[in-house]
Amino acid sequence: RFLAERLARLGYSRGQLRRVLAQASPGLMAYQPSQRVSYINQLVNRVYRTVEQQRIQRQEESADIKGKASGRKSFKEKTATQQSKLPVNDNNPPEPPRPPFPAR
Repeated sequence: RFLAERLARLGYSRGQLRRVLAQASPGLMAYQPSQRVSYINQLVNRVYRTVEQQRIQRQEESADIKGKASGRKSFKEKTATQQSKLPVNDNNPPEPPRPPFPAR
């Protein structure tokens, strides 16, 4: 797994990573072919998911650092202030909830 994460961070594609893992893992030959393929696919998908999450987290952190340095608000702060500035329509208040059955 360590090798797979390093190669994924270096920019290897999923196909390249599968081939490298198949060649670098002699113990995989003890398994049936379908088990080998599913193991490699699961490992590659798990590794790419974590690498992708780490990349997104680093981008958000760097954007927050750049935003704080320039005095701009982060994405989370922008969405929170936008939601608080939604227009309020006092002319037409919402109707009260209706009972589930008609009144007799």
